[in-house]
Amino acid sequence: ALLKQVAKKQTVVLTTHDLREADAICDSLIFLVDGRVRATGSRDELIASVPERARTGAEMEDAFFYYCSVRMRDGELEKNES
Repeated sequence: ALLKQVAKKQTVVLTTHDLREADAICDSLIFLVDGRVRATGSRDELIASVPERARTGAEMEDAFFYYCSVRMRDGELEKNES
């Protein structure tokens, strides 16, 4: 709650690996991979920009997997070969 109050008055930069946390408190998101910006936008913009074929219904996870070129295999993240 405090972070939301502060963020109304100024920009707050938050780094996290927890998509649920970022989704819950951020108005704008940036996906970084190997120090490079892969995607930026609001939650809704990022989700809407994922092609239908890449969607599983997990929304933020779909956007993360798509833009960061990763997938889940046996419960672990791995880079896509493509």
